[in-house]
Amino acid sequence: MPPKLGICGCAVSLMFMVVFASANTPIPGLFKTGVDASGNKLAIGDLDNHWIMADGNPVHRVNYSAWMNEPNNAGWITFSSSVNMSGGMRTAELSFDLSGFDPATVNLSGRYSGDDGVKVLLNGVQKATGGGHTSTRQFVINSGFVSGNNTLTFEVTNGGSGPTGLMVTELAGTGTLLFPNQGLKLWLDGQDLDGDGNTSNEPASGSSVSFWTDKSISSFHATQQNTNYQPVTSSGGGVSFDGNFKHLTLGANYLFSDSNGTTVVIAAELNSSKLNNFAYSFGYNADRQLGVLISSNLLDGRTSTSYGGKVLSSPINQTQDAVVSFVVRFGESQTLRLNNTVVGTEAISLIKLDATTISANSTRQGNSGPVTIGGQSKTDYQSSRFFEGTIREVLVFDVALLDTNLSSVETYLMQKWNPAPVSNYSSSGSGYQTPDSGYSSSGSGYSSPAGGYQSSGSGYQSP
Repeated sequence: MPPKLGICGCAVSLMFMVVFASANTPIPGLFKTGVDASGNKLAIGDLDNHWIMADGNPVHRVNYSAWMNEPNNAGWITFSSSVNMSGGMRTAELSFDLSGFDPATVNLSGRYSGDDGVKVLLNGVQKATGGGHTSTRQFVINSGFVSGNNTLTFEVTNGGSGPTGLMVTELAGTGTLLFPNQGLKLWLDGQDLDGDGNTSNEPASGSSVSFWTDKSISSFHATQQNTNYQPVTSSGGGVSFDGNFKHLTLGANYLFSDSNGTTVVIAAELNSSKLNNFAYSFGYNADRQLGVLISSNLLDGRTSTSYGGKVLSSPINQTQDAVVSFVVRFGESQTLRLNNTVVGTEAISLIKLDATTISANSTRQGNSGPVTIGGQSKTDYQSSRFFEGTIREVLVFDVALLDTNLSSVETYLMQKWNPAPVSNYSSSGSGYQTPDSGYSSSGSGYSSPAGGYQSSGSGYQSP
């Protein structure tokens, strides 16, 4: 086994490398037929918005005297406002999301009753068959699941004109989480850019990236419509940025938080010593912003200095792929971590990230902007502030993860991206200094004619 990633590129102990394994975690979104979002039975005639017909419309909650009695937590559905329909096959589909789960560990089961014949399919593959409306049949599915969206389909065939219906009861499933997903609001997976769970159909290395699918339930996809600004796919996985205007944004999908904090975890290469190497940015630097800068000799995590945040800079020496975490605990502290190890902590009084403390805009403006991957959010002084290197994976949580849970996330990424793949880009490491920012070789942080970062921790002051 190759050595695990470590600060300064050295091997570290494997004692903490215990894969997070939350076995038998319930699968969300598995709704029985005929119920509302709370699992309560719908009234006769109501639409069941969880189960969708082939034309995209929801099914109808119904009942018929010849059908078996319903349990308290499920009901019969059909494909029009009347139970009587012409002969033929009709479908009811339920979609559910397995993002964050190991698909190989998922098990799903339930019971169904149908009038007349029924076939059960998962992602288009038949798993069970059989009909009958006076009793239920059990089905069990333990294969064929994929990461991300999955579809459970019931094909109901009416042998002739007459009543047609379906009831699915006792529907439940479990699986093992790859990592803790509490508060997960953004997940950009460099091995699955289109988010379909199939890593064998990824675009060729060097392909332009206009769309990086968010695999969290938020669906806050990272996009770039301007072909001149599109980054490219990396041969080792992830998205490569050349430090020259290439970037992606989330548009109007803002990543605010008013809980106990926020957590940004990024797997990236650290072979560039470029200054102002923004991997993640949201807002006006740094007065009303959340930002993470990553280079081979410096990590930088910054929160809104106008509202009690700070700019935290930590000198490092890391020249290969690594996992960088920035944890913000509102009213308490912010911490930078490198490969499961704390490299810097600072007290803050910032209590939330919202439209007041973050200068948000759906498009990049002079002093405001959207969540941006691969560059700073605003456009002022932007020319030197685009990321140089490859970003393998990005996870953003709207909570400050507990150390144990954060360690599980970091371990998942470290095991996934080690050994370090070869990057498409190399850097001379010369960096670039702008009129309002620069790295101080003394290691005290950012200093400049405009004020910059002060060693007292008072934060970055932009012009």
